[in-house]
Amino acid sequence: MEREADIQLRLAIERNQRYPYFLAPRQIGKSSLIQHTISVLDSNRYRCIFVDLSTFPEKTFGDYDVFLRHITKICLSDFQIRLSKRSKTVYSNFSKALEEILQFCQERVIIFIDEVDVLASVDFKDSFLSLIRSMFNERAWKPELERLQFILSGTIEQTKLISDSLRSPFNVGVSIKLNDLTLEQTHEMTLHLQVKEESMLWKITHAVYVYTSGSVYLTQLVLEKLWDQYDSDFKRKFSLDSIDSIVDAIFVESSNNVHFTNIYRAIAENPELQRSFLNAIQEKPITKPEGEALQLIGIVGTTFSYRNDIYRRVFGIDGPLELPPRAKAVPHHTIFLAYARQDTILIQALANDLRALGGTVWLDEEVSGGQAWWDHILEQIRACDVFVFALSPAALESLACRRESAYAAALGKSILPILLTGDEPRHRLSSDLAKIQYVDYREQTRGTSLRLARALSTMPSTPPLPEPLPEPPDVPLSYLNQLAAQINGEAPLNFEAQSVLVIQLKRSLTNSETAQDARALIGQLRRRRDLLAQVADEMDEALGTTPAWLETKLTALQQERDALQQRASERQRKVVELEVALTEEKAARQKEREEFQRRESELQIKLEAEAQQITSDSPKSDLTEWYTNSIGMAFVLIPAGTFQMGSNDGYDNEKPVHRVIISRPFYLGIYKVTQAQWEAVMGSNPSEFTGDPNLPVTNVSWHDIQEFIEKLNDGEMGHTYRLPTEAEWEYAARAGTITAYSFGDDPGWLDQYGWYDGNSARKPHAVGQLKANPWGLYDIHGNVWEWVQDWYGVTYPSDHQADPKGPKKGSRRVVRGGSFDFPSVALRTAFRSGDLPEGRAWDIGFRCACVPVSVLNH
Repeated sequence: MEREADIQLRLAIERNQRYPYFLAPRQIGKSSLIQHTISVLDSNRYRCIFVDLSTFPEKTFGDYDVFLRHITKICLSDFQIRLSKRSKTVYSNFSKALEEILQFCQERVIIFIDEVDVLASVDFKDSFLSLIRSMFNERAWKPELERLQFILSGTIEQTKLISDSLRSPFNVGVSIKLNDLTLEQTHEMTLHLQVKEESMLWKITHAVYVYTSGSVYLTQLVLEKLWDQYDSDFKRKFSLDSIDSIVDAIFVESSNNVHFTNIYRAIAENPELQRSFLNAIQEKPITKPEGEALQLIGIVGTTFSYRNDIYRRVFGIDGPLELPPRAKAVPHHTIFLAYARQDTILIQALANDLRALGGTVWLDEEVSGGQAWWDHILEQIRACDVFVFALSPAALESLACRRESAYAAALGKSILPILLTGDEPRHRLSSDLAKIQYVDYREQTRGTSLRLARALSTMPSTPPLPEPLPEPPDVPLSYLNQLAAQINGEAPLNFEAQSVLVIQLKRSLTNSETAQDARALIGQLRRRRDLLAQVADEMDEALGTTPAWLETKLTALQQERDALQQRASERQRKVVELEVALTEEKAARQKEREEFQRRESELQIKLEAEAQQITSDSPKSDLTEWYTNSIGMAFVLIPAGTFQMGSNDGYDNEKPVHRVIISRPFYLGIYKVTQAQWEAVMGSNPSEFTGDPNLPVTNVSWHDIQEFIEKLNDGEMGHTYRLPTEAEWEYAARAGTITAYSFGDDPGWLDQYGWYDGNSARKPHAVGQLKANPWGLYDIHGNVWEWVQDWYGVTYPSDHQADPKGPKKGSRRVVRGGSFDFPSVALRTAFRSGDLPEGRAWDIGFRCACVPVSVLNH
């Protein structure tokens, strides 16, 4: 079955004016669109390469060069190109590889890049996508690149891939819309059920369409289940209730269907999308970007309501995957929270969340010490409903946490591991704990709280304690507890006992796990009334001594600080060197600028003198400064003169700069030819953008314009109309200036003079809305490209020219001025490009030149 998108994509490839792309929800038929297009393209004219980014190894996304080598290898292998030793480096240069492919074959090369979503989190995505954009721009001076076309496909918003419009390939692309199936297309799919009775087939079609509204995936799912349910005697057994029961089954199983859960997660884990979705289904206003994001997920259609009835049931109120999600009621639990002391701050947030979900949370917030305290901990473990183990690097090292979790497992308690900090913990857990799915709590979002609520709500009921009870674990750090018992006991301590205590406590200070408790016990020992002065001195010395573990840490920190200071010093030295170099460079540039200004002034004086001489030598006539013909085409008189054509600072096709003489005055259209003027002569309007008769006419080929001019000359007496030559166009566009634009070198002023991709909203505008150049020509920069008379040549001649008319032959005609869809650089006065004379584009038009018959006959 061929859909509208199949036709659109094929036409976009044949026209080759843009890079097609389609960003659409999953399971709407993107892959089938690509495969169908590849299968129907004429293999004698097209060579297709398919690149699926989702199949790339993970390591390729960590390094741009590795990524380019991988995609280059795929492209070359599709053509089975064997590279010579000379060209082996092509693997690391994607652009060079494509040029080699174009040399290898004469067909057009179409590269489909699917699953571009994976680039969203890749650091070099802007570099890769701007590389694709640059290949389109280079068509202007590399004709062979016109045989190359990229097609991008994925499920992501453009701005999440690349935000800079000047580098975005989507700004030189054409969007292919993938829509849901129509009722007629749904009927085509039901034909596969082989139901002979047409009326029954239409009943099936209508019943399916009512539920799916043409969703490709859901339509296929319902029909597949219908096919599986019935044998060849379909007519006898079928009833519309069968489709109802199939949809009911899809509804019940939706929480286990990845199609539905992907949509659910995309919204449930994004609070902003939740708000947008809620506003949309409540028919409240939402912004265009919000609507596009929801459409891309696939849950809403063009009206921003549920895309189909199945989605309404699954994601609606009380549905299996209700959106926005509501936390399910969590049974009341008594929760024991095992954690490491280092995680106390994070634990408070977790404990608050558990309490908010209806749990009674018990956690040890005191300094440990003594058998009684350990017995109290074990008592709380025996009494709890759920044992929560807060996983972190410190907790996994903690002897107390390990013994507590082992005891909870021995008691048969429901255990819920929660990952607080750190990496994947399973390889460091006991075999029993590693089998339990943990809750990832490293980012405290609404989605995290929902997962926590879901985990608690599915905890099994509390089992009775086993009989007999398992043997309780020993007190962690039992020697400290024994010391605590002596320190807090009633029996007097002699000098020897006190000295032994101090020695043991001093040793404990060197262990990071026992240091905190040891310091607390030293404090308790100091408060004893029978403490001897000599022992107190030893304790003071112990407390003043840096523990070995801390000394190691301090040494490492000192080394790190020294390294940072050294790097800072090195950076400062480089900054000073750079400042000196910049000062020298500024001075050199200032000198160059002054020299350039001097030469520019001399050149301007020379040009003015030559222009005056040419004007005085040209035949005298009664030419008026302004002229308007019978259909409202206004012209301004362009005087004879001389100018420097091209730019040595631009692209190769703008070089070399050479002197050109325009020996006779001529009239040039003040505005580009409008749609109204074209229609007055030709009787039709081929433009893609319509609605205002003063919009420039577009979608006209060079040959179409010759027909227009022929008819115009037949109807207008006294003047001969034609396209300007390329030299005449640039001479008039410069209007006596030698800067990048007719208003100067700063593109920051371009908004006042021309429509380009930075201010046009990607559409043409009525002529004459912005400022004119010094000779009164409007839209000479941008809006739409302008055809001129000449064949396109890749370089200019180096010698002086008088009234040049370009190469005698070629394959393309010159277009000038840039357009609403191109960056500011393309609107420079010297920028030039070319197109096939039979080609038509949505952003190419023209302006006419004309010469009075009296001048021609002189």
